[in-house]
Amino acid sequence: MNLLKGVTLPVKLGLVGVVNRSQIDIEEGKTIKQALEQEEKYFTKNHPNIAVKMGTSFLSERLSVILMSHVKKCLPGLRSRVSHMRGVQEAMINDLGKTIAKKGPAILELINTFCEEFRCVINGNSTNIQTTEISGGAKLFYIFQDTFGKALEEFDPMTGLNLSDVRHAVRNSMGTRPSLFVPEIAFEMLVKRQIGLLRDLCLRVVDLSYDELANTISVTCSRHFERFDNLKSAAMTSAIDLLSERLSPTRQMVESLLNIEQVILILTILTLCTGTEPCQRE
Repeated sequence: MNLLKGVTLPVKLGLVGVVNRSQIDIEEGKTIKQALEQEEKYFTKNHPNIAVKMGTSFLSERLSVILMSHVKKCLPGLRSRVSHMRGVQEAMINDLGKTIAKKGPAILELINTFCEEFRCVINGNSTNIQTTEISGGAKLFYIFQDTFGKALEEFDPMTGLNLSDVRHAVRNSMGTRPSLFVPEIAFEMLVKRQIGLLRDLCLRVVDLSYDELANTISVTCSRHFERFDNLKSAAMTSAIDLLSERLSPTRQMVESLLNIEQVILILTILTLCTGTEPCQRE
């Protein structure tokens, strides 16, 4: 009795005693209705004072009340969360824009817009100008004007060349015949060798320009194809692949220009002058 009243084992919501069907009852075919009637008779006969608060019927009613109380307690918070999530999802749908009926023209328009924006970024008349760092055409100008220009100004034309090298080149170009003037062939050979030292510097400028163009493509694609992840990935891959295809020919062109400079030297000819007249360049 004390156990059923919650004296022996006190719990927050109380204890409800029930009489379940045994395995023998199930095998003998006793129905649930008969089991409930027998349960009610048992509590009425043995525990008449607490019989109204015992049994499966009272337990189901008690659980229903607890469940409804919990639902009423959690429903306002749940409703608020659902409303918030709905608002977030609706905002995302609005950001995506309207449904596209004709995909072909829409994709073509997006690609044309991307190409136009890329051109504007390179030319410097884009409406989306970054304020945190230089990029696009300004970065390319910086690479050629500051990086490459300063490197050329700081380049020492006598790098790797000493007086002994010059003397040996002059003597070797004379052969067995002494010469009053410095042989031109020695000068050309030394100049061609020094021009070759500019090869790595020029190719580095090509690589820096490629990196900036690839970065500009990535930023522009992310801005214009934000709604379409697959299209953004495909457009970015295609544009960078096209840029990569032109990298090798560009490097070859730069090397060809250096080779041309090594083959054809434009020499400034000094006019002969007397000891009292200043020499002039023609």
